[in-house]
Amino acid sequence: GEDIRLALLLPSANYELEFTLTGVTFIVYGKGHGFGMSQYEANVMAMNGSDYQDIINYFFYNTVIKKIE
Repeated sequence: GEDIRLALLLPSANYELEFTLTGVTFIVYGKGHGFGMSQYEANVMAMNGSDYQDIINYFFYNTVIKKIE
């Protein structure tokens, strides 16, 4: 997966192929290897002013962060 990701400049190696009559569609999930959060990218985001909520939502779309008491 990683070789194809790099060759096709896909944002993630976590993808599915959908074959149609006219070609192939890559359905790509996430960024990087597609499983979890890049510590490097999260650190860069933090250094550029993103807070933890922004970073979590960037890597884990539609995540709800709430306090449990």
